[in-house]
Amino acid sequence: MATINAVNATLLGQTGTGTFVGSISPTIVTPRIGQISDTNGNLSWLLTPTASAVNGFTLTNAATLGSPSIFASGTDTNINAIYGAKGSGAVFLYGALGGTDSVVILNGTTYQHATFLRFSNTAANRVVTFPDADGTIALITDGTFTPVLAFGGASVGITYSNQTGYYSITGNTLTFKMQILLTNKGSSVGSATITGLPVASRVGSSFSCFSVVPGFTYVGTPVVYMGAGSATMGLQAYTAAGAAADITNTSMTNTSLVIISGSYLIN
Repeated sequence: MATINAVNATLLGQTGTGTFVGSISPTIVTPRIGQISDTNGNLSWLLTPTASAVNGFTLTNAATLGSPSIFASGTDTNINAIYGAKGSGAVFLYGALGGTDSVVILNGTTYQHATFLRFSNTAANRVVTFPDADGTIALITDGTFTPVLAFGGASVGITYSNQTGYYSITGNTLTFKMQILLTNKGSSVGSATITGLPVASRVGSSFSCFSVVPGFTYVGTPVVYMGAGSATMGLQAYTAAGAAADITNTSMTNTSLVIISGSYLIN
């Protein structure tokens, strides 16, 4: 039995309730604790024993600007960590006050990859419902690209007054719109192609949404096609009889305007 205010005291056979106060903060090694109560004696933590347990948690504090952590630890090589609510209760995760990147998931062999879950900084509540099915979340990515016209695979001397492209990727579908307005078609010769799209087509694709204005010479309906595994667009014209012919440098002038829009499968 230790006396109150004893230094480096040893407690043996202590039972019942009471308060022990040391003159310095004691270091307790491998205590056996079933419950941690608050200063009012009410439940805060329950520690449930498991026979022959070898895995648990490691709580690590941090210095200034550091991040305290809770990690699974033990003798097993790979250990899952489980946290859950009781009954129909929900699990609440508090992120940064006033921030939008409130949840960050780190993974990889050295936790080198970070995925930021971004939320709006508003007072509104939002509900995201996942379908009861396997699949991939269809993320939306928007961006721009620069379409480049070539004849026979070259673009010698080609200049533009407008050369813009916009795309949006939703899941495995890329939708785009592009516009080219020439000021000089250059000196390259051969079949016309356009490059610059950010992702290749998964399968062969063709687009009838191909608009041209005076400044083009061709017979039939202009069509854009892409081969499987390619991000290069070829320009052709189809006649009423179904015959196809490549649009070439001779089909265009120094002021030709090309507007193309469409969608194709990726990945």
